[in-house]
Amino acid sequence: AKVLRVFRTFRFFTELRLMMDCVLGSFISLFWCMLLLLFVLYVFALLLVQGLMQTMHTLDLSDTDRYADLTADIANYFGSVSGAMVTLLQSTTNGVDWRDVYKILVQCGSLVTTVYIFYILFFAIAAWNIITSTFIDRALKLSQPDLE
Repeated sequence: AKVLRVFRTFRFFTELRLMMDCVLGSFISLFWCMLLLLFVLYVFALLLVQGLMQTMHTLDLSDTDRYADLTADIANYFGSVSGAMVTLLQSTTNGVDWRDVYKILVQCGSLVTTVYIFYILFFAIAAWNIITSTFIDRALKLSQPDLE
């Protein structure tokens, strides 16, 4: 009898149950979306770190007064691939303003700035929309039995 009362109570909380089903059912999608984000971050971080290292080799670093701030900023934001991944993630999630990073990269040539701007546009337009649509699609599929 108590079990039947619990089920009757759940009928009043169908929206809550639906939301909980959607949250629990979307964990697999969350895993794959995070894997996709890590892959995109890794690829762009590799491109930027490689481009910055080539730029650093072409600069006359013996003029330490001129390039001291630039080398310190590059080491701070792009000193390693994992550091570059964090910088890229922060650039798209308001952890650091992308304009601040752009001001550093613009001193290193047009190739790295083009890659960075492409990353920002790709992430803002494509990646977030793909992730959002994945979760919406999953939630709609999970809510389908309740709608029938």
